[in-house]
This record gives sequence, structure tokens and C-alpha cells, in this order.
Amino acid sequence: MNCGASVGVVFVPKPDIDLETLLGRDDVALYKAKNNGRGSYAFHTDAMTRQVRRDAALTDRIDQAVRSGELFLHYQP
Repeated sequence: MNCGASVGVVFVPKPDIDLETLLGRDDVALYKAKNNGRGSYAFHTDAMTRQVRRDAALTDRIDQAVRSGELFLHYQP
């Protein structure tokens, strides 16, 4: 049986950082490590957090457009 791990790494910039922020950054880094493939690691960067926020905002805008009927599907033969 083989075991593997993906690791997200966060450097604490200042000792008074709150736990929620720290865990959020670790989650972003872990997600990046998992996207890089099995057995990899990733260090958190602020750019990662910004990208996650942009992706979430885009998803929200698309969801809102679908709910308000602004987007619809046309089938073409």
C-alpha cells in the first residue's frame, strides 16, 4: 500500500494573525498543492488568495446571471 500527501505551507508574517485567516491561507495553499499533482506542496502567496477571490466572484456573478435569466442555452444542430 502506498501513501502520499499534498501539503500547503503558510509562513506567519506576524504573530498576531488570527486563526481563521491562517487556516484560510493554508486551505488555499493546500488546494494549489493538490492541483499540482500527487505528493506535491505549495507555499501560500497573496496572489493565490487574490485568484481564489476572483474565481469566487466570477462564480457568484455567473450564478446570479443564471438565476435572473440573463443566461440561457441554445442548441444548434
